[in-house]
Amino acid sequence: MGTVYYIVPPVFGTMAQRKETNMTTLPTAIAAIVATLASKDPGAEESLRNRGTEAAQAAIIASAGEHRFLGTDAAGRAALLTAWSFYESRWDACAKGDSGRSLGIMQVNKIWMGSKHTSLICDLSGGFTAAVRILDVLTEQCTTPRGVLTAYSSGRCSSTKGVNAFVEQRWAIAGLPAAALDKPFTK
Repeated sequence: MGTVYYIVPPVFGTMAQRKETNMTTLPTAIAAIVATLASKDPGAEESLRNRGTEAAQAAIIASAGEHRFLGTDAAGRAALLTAWSFYESRWDACAKGDSGRSLGIMQVNKIWMGSKHTSLICDLSGGFTAAVRILDVLTEQCTTPRGVLTAYSSGRCSSTKGVNAFVEQRWAIAGLPAAALDKPFTK
């Protein structure tokens, strides 16, 4: 699989951050996720693809470094965040949901940040960074990636049928192996 090269504006991190995360390249797999999801809305495909590319780049920066969430590598985390953010906000950093309780690109719920969650509205980078921090904390509380993603959505590590379906859908779109969704974390 080849690599798609993008020119990354400084807003997406320092050169050191981009070097650390290989941010100078956007893996083809993530570009394919953006294209696939953007094609779900043919009328808005170009603008959606542009927002998706920006979201993917911000997700890569947020996923860099020593994060334990989901027990996968930075590319896998970025792919999942890119897919997840499409379904949460259609890559709209200014999105509001759940009657104002969930905000931003990753629809961070007030239960995770209290009143500070209002700072996430229209902050692409901050939305991903907050989500990554929450996922890191949940990785310590839940035993599997499914549990972490379920808790992010519902506040509990245990799955319900409805939450299970969309966790599986987003995991699959990110191109992550199905068996890894229920693989217990190693401490």
